[in-house]
Amino acid sequence: IWANESYERVFGKTLEQRKRETGGNLLRGSGNNKIKQLVEECVKTGKGVSYESHHVNAEGEKLWLQSTLTPVLDENGKLKNLVIIDSDITDQKLNELLVREKNKDITDSINYASRLQKAILPDRSEFNQIMDGAFVYFEPRDIVSGDFYWMTKTNNDELIVAAVDCTGHGVPGAMVSVVCNNALHQSVAEFGLREPGQILDKTRELVIKQFAKSQEDVKDGMDIALCSLNGKRLKYAGANNS
Repeated sequence: IWANESYERVFGKTLEQRKRETGGNLLRGSGNNKIKQLVEECVKTGKGVSYESHHVNAEGEKLWLQSTLTPVLDENGKLKNLVIIDSDITDQKLNELLVREKNKDITDSINYASRLQKAILPDRSEFNQIMDGAFVYFEPRDIVSGDFYWMTKTNNDELIVAAVDCTGHGVPGAMVSVVCNNALHQSVAEFGLREPGQILDKTRELVIKQFAKSQEDVKDGMDIALCSLNGKRLKYAGANNS
């Protein structure tokens, strides 16, 4: 029946032009595909409803509107009119879509990083081959993890295993875990160490050496529980783990 100047400015069209486009039909003129249910709900309950819709203005630009549909009732409680108040939320919506796109890109990247992190972890089937009934529970809080588990078997069938908690969570923690994982491998494979305490000392030395290459003051590291099993002889060493 009536529209103010703001309505015509947003759409770039007069009310009469909009009526000709839609046949004056509210349902046909809405950019929300659930508008029929929304109108029915509004009429049935006698209460206003809010919804979002998208349109195209006279210049062909996409518009996003936040709308409130309110029933106007007569003295007998019968529906008399419907009033719609639209707010242009195009800028907010575009920003929201941009943030969603960025979040998706970041999440996709982290999910891929998770695959890479899992590649450096021991295959869990290896545990069952070595120790019947063994299992691993590994549940990162932030897709990638600052925690990791580690295992190696030496040429003389000595088993060395570790549970490790690196500084930080998520991506920073995962990057620290790669450095620490490599240091453990070096200590055993390259330096031939077998004593748990010596392995931890060498690992600590290698991690400090690696981070010393940075011009930043890096104070990251790890807490670790490490043990070796040779026959029935078990040896243990821990850093911040008694």
